[in-house]
Amino acid sequence: MGRALPAKTGLPLLFDTDIATTVDFHIASTNFTKCLNDYINEISAFYIFNSTKFEADPITAQAEFFARLNDGKLNLRDNYGGSFNEFTYMKSDVGYTLAKLDTLLQPTETWVITDGKPEARDNGDGTWSFYAYNLETDKYRWVHYKEHTKQEVDSKAANLKDGWGMKDANEEFLLYWKEKFDKCHYKVKEEYGKLVKNPRYDFFAELSDSVGILSRVKEAIDAFTIPLADVKLNSAIPSVINPIAADKLDRHTISESMELSKRTNILFRQNLVNVKAAYYLESQNTNELGSHGTVLVSDYAHNFRMSEMAVDLIGKAADAIGSSFRILTQLTIANNEQKTVYPKLEMVVEDSLYKVNLLKEKIQPLTKTVTNDQVLKAYSSNIIDQS
Repeated sequence: MGRALPAKTGLPLLFDTDIATTVDFHIASTNFTKCLNDYINEISAFYIFNSTKFEADPITAQAEFFARLNDGKLNLRDNYGGSFNEFTYMKSDVGYTLAKLDTLLQPTETWVITDGKPEARDNGDGTWSFYAYNLETDKYRWVHYKEHTKQEVDSKAANLKDGWGMKDANEEFLLYWKEKFDKCHYKVKEEYGKLVKNPRYDFFAELSDSVGILSRVKEAIDAFTIPLADVKLNSAIPSVINPIAADKLDRHTISESMELSKRTNILFRQNLVNVKAAYYLESQNTNELGSHGTVLVSDYAHNFRMSEMAVDLIGKAADAIGSSFRILTQLTIANNEQKTVYPKLEMVVEDSLYKVNLLKEKIQPLTKTVTNDQVLKAYSSNIIDQS
């Protein structure tokens, strides 16, 4: 999905969580499904990559995965490695339903099996009830299953694409996959190099955020390229941070540094004007104008020239880099829109439904009351010297 300007949201890291092994069971076994409305292809690609780690030859499997991802040839619609569980997909009339069905049983209950399937009846409203038997009380009961798991899997999986790849992802996901590739085993990169040989169409080619820095000179104005007559710095404020470093800083830090630069340089210029005036009088008496006459500016037109050349420089950089230029834009102009959240997910674990966090740790309420007085209370303890 594209956007007007690149942004850093943290979504790739959030979605690259192996909650399940395939997308269909991600839908069937958790309530973390809203993200699949817009990012089901990205999440499916994560699952397919995770499956390559369990291949007989993971080096070759990962190299081939990155090659297909780069060339836009990932078939997500019928991929049993990350989109569908092959055996469940072929028996989808019961397979997905069973993902949450066992969570409705009591500890002493079991399902009544008929023809290899739990005995069920249609309620007529799109839901089903299943027949359970209690081993302890010797009683039967119908358990109403309200989920529409099969329909939800089919509905969301319809958005999976064939021929999907880096060209279809936004800049943030491009950078995430690039970093994932950079962290791979060097043998994976060697095998990948044999499959993708044109660097111009290689999203995973070596890339530095300093590429095209000449086009950004106007963003880091040197104090000596501003006319000395502008004592109050109305035309520009000298930058003390180069553009590449500024990309990594938050706006508050940049604002503080610019304010300090402005105050320091205004004071310096006020003192420098007096030096210039004194030198001007001396040069009039000796007929010597000195270096740059009385302007005392190295090249005040430099910023204007570089601004006019910026578009051409960016174009040449984009032409030289090729496909991976989109990743460079994420590195340089992405706005930080990340938010701190603490997601809680419902996840099926064996025959129970638990609330877990993204680390798949069970969320449990605190049973011990801890007061501020207990935390702040001073106490002594005898520590044995074990040296």
